[in-house]
Amino acid sequence: MDEAYELGAVGCAFLSGKYEEAKKEEAFAALVKSTKELCAYAKSKGNLKIILEVFDYDFDKKSLIGPAALAKRFAQEIRVEYDNFGLMVDLSHIVQLHETVEEAILPIKDYIVHAHIANCVVEDPSMEGYGDLL
Repeated sequence: MDEAYELGAVGCAFLSGKYEEAKKEEAFAALVKSTKELCAYAKSKGNLKIILEVFDYDFDKKSLIGPAALAKRFAQEIRVEYDNFGLMVDLSHIVQLHETVEEAILPIKDYIVHAHIANCVVEDPSMEGYGDLL
């Protein structure tokens, strides 16, 4: 984060750890705690946005924050204390989340601060670009 400030960055993005249904709530609580620490540190240094990218939960990256309902719950919890937090969406992840555009975007629209326009391959895991690897 210090380096991001030195470089004049306006945001610092990351993704959550692995989605495991049995440990979902424990992982969620740990992610909330660590994200709040990141937001507090960023705010102590300036105006850097802390941005969590929404990824798939069972396809390629298998990240905790993927399903729109969980992304919304997470963003709401962080924004109670930190206005320097937001979500990044990626069009290629919507298909991987088994959600429609409306299901994936509308619930979190108030928390989106960055978007990627991309595509993905979902038909055949043996293909080079499977998931959003390319």
